Amino acid sequence: MNYGKICSEAISLADGIKLDIPKPTSIIFAGVGGSGIAGDLVKDVVRDDVDIPIEVARGYTLPNYAREN
Repeated sequence: MNYGKICSEAISLADGIKLDIPKPTSIIFAGVGGSGIAGDLVKDVVRDDVDIPIEVARGYTLPNYAREN
């Protein structure tokens, strides 16, 4: 299986989808242990393309600033 090709196809399929959701003020990935790795990967990949803070919470609580948006 060609993982890169699958990812490219998924991105192109989603390219025309428009969602009516409010823009978040920050993004928090929550994961303990290995579960936080996905958040680290996303944070590293999109760091230069996203203009809001991205945080990876690696405990059993979220940061104090965490809200619904």
